[in-house]
Amino acid sequence: MSEDKEKATKRLSHAFTVKDLIDQLSHCPSDSPVVFKYPSGDYWHTRLAGGVELVREAYVLWSEYHRSLQFPQERPEDSDIQEGRDELFPVIVLE
Repeated sequence: MSEDKEKATKRLSHAFTVKDLIDQLSHCPSDSPVVFKYPSGDYWHTRLAGGVELVREAYVLWSEYHRSLQFPQERPEDSDIQEGRDELFPVIVLE
C-alpha cells in the first residue's frame, strides 16, 4: 500500500459511514434543520453554522501539502475510477 493511500485510509477510518449517520439521525426530529460547523477564521475563533443544501457522491485524495484529504482539481475520469486508481477514495459529501 502506498504511503498516501495509507494516510488517506487512516483519515477516512475516523469518518462516519452512511450507516453511522443514519443511526445518529434516527434519534432526531425529522423536521430539524441540518447544519455543519466551520471556523470563521476570525480572531476570536468563532464557530459558524452553515446549512446542508446538497448531499452528493464525490472522490477525495490525499494531499501531503495539506496533510489532509482534498477534492481533486478536476473531476476524475470514469476510466480512472473503473481502473481503481489507488489515490481516489469515494465519499459522500454534505454541502
